[in-house]
Amino acid sequence: MKFNYIASVLALTVTCQQTITVTKTIDCSATPAPPANNGNGNTGNAVADNGNGKTNDVVVPPAKGDNNATGKTDNGNAGATAGNFIFSEDFENLTSTESPNFTIEKGNGAKASITKDAATGTQALQFELAGGDKAFLVPKKLPTGDFFFRMKYKANFPTAPDGAHWVNVQVSGGGSKELPRPIGGQLIGGTNRFGIGSDQGPTGDWTDHDANVLAKSNTFQCVEFEYAPSKDNSINFFLDGKAVLSTTTTKHSINSGNKNAPFILPKPDKIEIGWQQFQAGGQFTVVVDDIAIGTSRIGC
Repeated sequence: MKFNYIASVLALTVTCQQTITVTKTIDCSATPAPPANNGNGNTGNAVADNGNGKTNDVVVPPAKGDNNATGKTDNGNAGATAGNFIFSEDFENLTSTESPNFTIEKGNGAKASITKDAATGTQALQFELAGGDKAFLVPKKLPTGDFFFRMKYKANFPTAPDGAHWVNVQVSGGGSKELPRPIGGQLIGGTNRFGIGSDQGPTGDWTDHDANVLAKSNTFQCVEFEYAPSKDNSINFFLDGKAVLSTTTTKHSINSGNKNAPFILPKPDKIEIGWQQFQAGGQFTVVVDDIAIGTSRIGC
C-alpha cells in the first residue's frame, strides 16, 4: 500500500487477491465524521467479515425477512415463522421439477417446468395443459389436523363453456370418499368466480361461489384457506389477504349439493395443488409460486 500526498489530495491504491484500484479525494482540513451507530450499541461498518478472515468489498444487508438471500422476502412466506411451516416451496433453488419435497402428478398431455415468470423472486412452477387434463404438485409432508394454506398463482381461466369448472387445490384421505376443494371455481355468465366445493362424497358434486369474488386471467393472485375439521369442519377462504366470508363452509352449511348430508372434512392423506378443468377444449398455462402449508395463518 502506498500513499501519495499532493495538494491535500490522497490517492489510495489497494491490492488484494484481485487487483482493485480505488481513488478517493479527501479534504484534509475537514474533521472526519464519527462512525454511525447501528442501533444496537455498535457502530456500522462499510464492510463485513465473511467468515474467513477477509472482508467483502460492498455489503448490502438483506431486507428484513429475506431468509434465503434469493431476493424473495420471507421465502414468499410473509407473516409466518419457520416453526409454523409444514411445507414450503418457492422454487428458487430448483433446476427442474424434481424435488425430494414433492412429486408432480399429471395427465399424459400436461407439461411441468420451472419458469422465470414468478410472483416473487425469479422462479416458479408452470403447468401447460389442455382442458380436461390435470397437473398437480403433491407435497410429501402433510398436516395431521387443522392447517392453513397459501399460494400465489395465475392462469388463463376458461372463456367457454358457461359453467366450466376448474380446481386448484383438493384434499383427500382418512378413508373418506369426500373430496373437498378449498380453491377452485366456475365460469358463470362470462366471469370466473372463486368458490369452495367438493365431489365424490355424501354431499355430492358442488361449488359454492360468489359473483363478487373473481379470478383474474393472467394476473397473480394470492389465495389462502383455513382447513379446520376441529372447528365445525369449516373451510375459510381468503383472496389477496382478505377473508371471503360468503364462501365459508361448515359441517351443516353448504349452499349447494346434498344439503342433507354433513360435510365432513377428511384427515389429509394427500393435497393436490395445481390445475384441473373438467371440460374439454382450450389450452391453459398455470403458474404457481410461494406455496406454504402451516399451523397458523401465513398471509400474502
